[in-house]
Amino acid sequence: MVGSAVCDEVRISRLDNAAVRRSVWRGIHFNEHLPVGADRVWARQVVLASYTVTYAPDAVVYDPPEQIHAAGMESIRRMYGEAFAQAPSAQATISHRLIQGSFVVDQESVSGLPGGRSASAVVIYEVRDGKIRRVWILR
Repeated sequence: MVGSAVCDEVRISRLDNAAVRRSVWRGIHFNEHLPVGADRVWARQVVLASYTVTYAPDAVVYDPPEQIHAAGMESIRRMYGEAFAQAPSAQATISHRLIQGSFVVDQESVSGLPGGRSASAVVIYEVRDGKIRRVWILR
């Protein structure tokens, strides 16, 4: 998600591998007594409170090793906008997440691509000062 302009809705179905700032976790109550859907209720409250994951203004998305796929906020917005337009029913799932210092490594799969296709990738994010600075997409 690039700021609030790209996504109107965030779908979170599992929190067992979510990376969340401590201040967000403390600020939004998680109702563990709901019989089902507590994670979705909590995620919706987070979105309504306007918490977003943002890219730094000078962020760069790479296709390894160092081929630039998008650079800067406008280019990244275009990249995601085009991807969402081509596959409006795509659903991404993070199956594994590792965090080491300022790096987050996700193993992701995407279903609902045109022609019924699916895809997988390892995506490495470098996060500094609460903003995504660099991304490497290993397809």
